[in-house]
Amino acid sequence: MGIKMDFDIGISSLQGDHRNEIQEENSFSSLNNEKLCNKSYNVSQNSRCQAKGRTGRRRQKRRKCDNLQLTKIESVDSDPILVHLCQWLSQFGFRKFAIPEVSLKAAVFSETGRGLQAIRYISQGSKLVSIPKNALVTCRTVVSDPVLGPLIRKTKKKIRAMDVLTLFLVYHKNLGKESPWFPYIASLPKEYSVPLYCTEEETNMLPKILQDTIERQYEDIKQSEENFKFVWEELLGNKSMKVQRSDIIWGWFTVNTRAVYLENECLSCDILNDKDVYALAPYLDLLNHTHTAEVTAGLNPVNSCYEIITQVPYKRHEQVFINYGPHDNLKLYTEYGFILPDNPHANIPVNFRDLITVLQKFQCDDLRHQIMYEKTQILKRNEMLSNICVSRSGPSWTLEAVVSILLMTPAETVHWQEVYNDLNNMVHRSLVVNFLKDFVFYLLKIWKEIEMCLSEQKDCSVAFTVSKELVRDYCSILELCLEKWFSAI
Repeated sequence: MGIKMDFDIGISSLQGDHRNEIQEENSFSSLNNEKLCNKSYNVSQNSRCQAKGRTGRRRQKRRKCDNLQLTKIESVDSDPILVHLCQWLSQFGFRKFAIPEVSLKAAVFSETGRGLQAIRYISQGSKLVSIPKNALVTCRTVVSDPVLGPLIRKTKKKIRAMDVLTLFLVYHKNLGKESPWFPYIASLPKEYSVPLYCTEEETNMLPKILQDTIERQYEDIKQSEENFKFVWEELLGNKSMKVQRSDIIWGWFTVNTRAVYLENECLSCDILNDKDVYALAPYLDLLNHTHTAEVTAGLNPVNSCYEIITQVPYKRHEQVFINYGPHDNLKLYTEYGFILPDNPHANIPVNFRDLITVLQKFQCDDLRHQIMYEKTQILKRNEMLSNICVSRSGPSWTLEAVVSILLMTPAETVHWQEVYNDLNNMVHRSLVVNFLKDFVFYLLKIWKEIEMCLSEQKDCSVAFTVSKELVRDYCSILELCLEKWFSAI
């Protein structure tokens, strides 16, 4: 959910209430995925590769020539939409070049899409952007809206802050040029490259882990729609209002991909069932993410502006970034619609059922296959079945610990806590390593099959193209894991 940053303590990621967990039931080992309950997730089947900005990133590994990065850059600073956006923001006190030490301009980069480029050298500690507080869209903004505010209060329901902002976006998008927020709405992407924007045919080809994410997000969106059923009915009583589910999906993902963390006043607390900590910041959302960026951000109490300060320098003409937090590529794709090929946080989530499948065929002493139910209960009671994964550097500690317990004899299981002390000196360590090697080969075979299946789809949406990139990245991770980790043991 956007970026969570505190003005004095630096950046951290805003964790969703359910989207950052790797669920035990998210099995993705089968290519024969069932259709998702005959639901149509086809938001725009005729749209092909038209997403802009953060929605249409084509992250490719940078080619290097004499240690120089070759990146094609096209200035879009004079784009009428962006010019109008800056002119509109000026009524709130925003001045594009008001920060003496920093000048940024909008540009399209070959690797990330639309972003902000440094016109001159930017030193560490420089202020990148400063957005006046009254230009931010918060729940307070929505509750203060002369039309939406009274309707929301008439529902007499406690609702989520995210749903409130979604309602605001959809309503003002429908108003078109009559909306006082039209310049901001017009600057937003028309669609996103997250998995839910795949066509129905593409969705049925995705691995189950992505299908499960689509279904959870779709249920979230339906809940958002249901929360404001009364409001929509009232608004649709006006024949000029035409709201479709695709509009609500667009609004929901606009909030999900672009909201920043900001602890707001309690004016809207009486209508919310969660914390009022989200804000949409016009112009600021042109900044893209990279894991190397270091920033501090938040509301400056002196000038009442939401500001971002870089803790790393930028050369002239370089793209300026922010950092959403230490997210793996699955999180980046499903929440924001892109991946980072060289992401140091990249990993492949492991499903427990896949572990058991391989374990049942693993050749070892029969004693080590006994009391599997009891060993599974140990893992569940001690919450060891989440965040088991494989990265370029090898299996995660949790995965090694889980396998160590699963391969214990009944006698060894009595002292299963020894995994917390020294995994490398367990009496059956060599057996654990051999199993993990077999398991990584198994995963590589599965993901290679998925990669081949997805590659057959040629004329595809931007969202589906990113899924191909994710699967290719997974195959690369597993190959490097086999090459580096197991050869080093």
